[in-house]
Amino acid sequence: MVEVVLCRFTPELEGFIQASCKFDPYYALPIYLSLLDRLDDTHREGFLYKIIRQCLDTANVHFNKLHQLQKEKILESTKKSVRGTAACVLQFTQFLLFSESLHKNQRRNSLDMCYTQLAEAVIQSIEVFAAHQSKIPREVATIENYHSIYHFLFRNKIDGLDKFRTSCHKKYKESLEQYVKSYLGTPLDKINVFFEGVKQKLAAGVPHHEIGFYSEFSKQKIKALISDYSIKEVKKGLESVMKKIEKHFTKEQNLFTVACLTMQAEFIKQVEGYENLMKLCYPDAGLKFSFTVSQIHAIFDGKSPRN
Repeated sequence: MVEVVLCRFTPELEGFIQASCKFDPYYALPIYLSLLDRLDDTHREGFLYKIIRQCLDTANVHFNKLHQLQKEKILESTKKSVRGTAACVLQFTQFLLFSESLHKNQRRNSLDMCYTQLAEAVIQSIEVFAAHQSKIPREVATIENYHSIYHFLFRNKIDGLDKFRTSCHKKYKESLEQYVKSYLGTPLDKINVFFEGVKQKLAAGVPHHEIGFYSEFSKQKIKALISDYSIKEVKKGLESVMKKIEKHFTKEQNLFTVACLTMQAEFIKQVEGYENLMKLCYPDAGLKFSFTVSQIHAIFDGKSPRN
């Protein structure tokens, strides 16, 4: 008797699911997850299990439609973005918060598969968003948006997106490195050209103690080049770069400061590289820059925080 009643009730349940999801596609998620919970609490051999399983199949169809809807929104939202955090990133993270607030079940296969495909759509959308920027460099768009996703996933641990979080962090760091190298360049340009020539000689097999015998790489020439770069000139050049890049970044993530610190590290790395070549090829010449690493820190420390 109970089976007959429940059997007649099944179409009503399916009709309710379909009507609810038609009214609001987002209802598909709580309905699907609730049925999934009930399925685990029900005896597999019972008639109720069969009914829930049948309703779950119906809910799964609408869940897949919701998944596809989210994917389309993520891909289309790029057109609505100007700069800063792209709409596709906001769309993605809001959906994750909504989904995770509802999910209490250990079985995550369907949800994780959905997340993975949405993550792929977000990457595609960010790249399109970055490529269409006209007022800021492409790298800034990728820096800010991959950082935004990484920061969100770092604060909200979602097991199924561990690899995606790592991938976003890698893309963020690569974009930052590329941006810094592009905009910093080689502030001590003439010295850089000089030592690039030195490195070519060394690579060709010239002994390091013979480098100074070449007129174009003489001790006198490198001394003259060093004298061109006083702390005043270096500071002027670095502040000019920082003033330019400050206009690229939005205030919401404060990544201008990060870019300055990365530039500082890159510039110091360049200077130390030159100093190592001086010690190697001109060990007794007493060559050194007129500025110190501490002074370089002072330049960046005075500019990097926003006023």
